[in-house]
Amino acid sequence: MKLTKKHLKETSDYHCYTSSTAKYHCFYYDWKPGVYGKKSGGYKYALAANSVDFTKAELFNLLHEWLTGDKADCVTLPYYVYSREAETDDNRFKVGISLNLDLFK
Repeated sequence: MKLTKKHLKETSDYHCYTSSTAKYHCFYYDWKPGVYGKKSGGYKYALAANSVDFTKAELFNLLHEWLTGDKADCVTLPYYVYSREAETDDNRFKVGISLNLDLFK
């Protein structure tokens, strides 16, 4: 199934993190619930950017390009966009109360 923007908008999770000096937009995608008694679930992909560099709509479009891009011709993210990808189901992550950019690449 091809990932459409409509499906991505319905299934992604958007958060806005603010501080006294900055505002960050962050999208999370590909939630997988956990199994009782085993490791809990989480998201597989995340993309974050400062609101000075990207608007919410621009970051959403970049997320769509990043997820649907051909692996041979992978989309290169700008240096000021933070990305996070769980390589296995054991590495999936939850949405934090605050944005810790050290966890992003």
